This record gives sequence, C-alpha cells and structure tokens, in this order.
Amino acid sequence: MGLASIEHVRDTVEASGVDGTLPGLLADVFRSGVAAGHGRPVRPA
Repeated sequence: MGLASIEHVRDTVEASGVDGTLPGLLADVFRSGVAAGHGRPVRPA
C-alpha cells in the first residue's frame, strides 16, 4: 500500500506541473526495499 500511495503522489505532483523528483526518489526507495525482501507479506483475503 505504501508504494501505491507514493506512486499516486508522484503522478499527481507531476500532473500538476510541480517537480516530482522527491516523490519519485521515495518510490525508488520503497521498490528497492521490497526487492531486498523488506516488504510485508500480503495476507490472503
């Protein structure tokens, strides 16, 4: 959920014409953490 939220912020910021560098970097940090196995497992519904 965190990655989806930060990606939404990044997209919204960029769509408004504001520099999306910081939200983009945060999304990269989330992705690298998940790739390294630091994400929480998703519970089945």
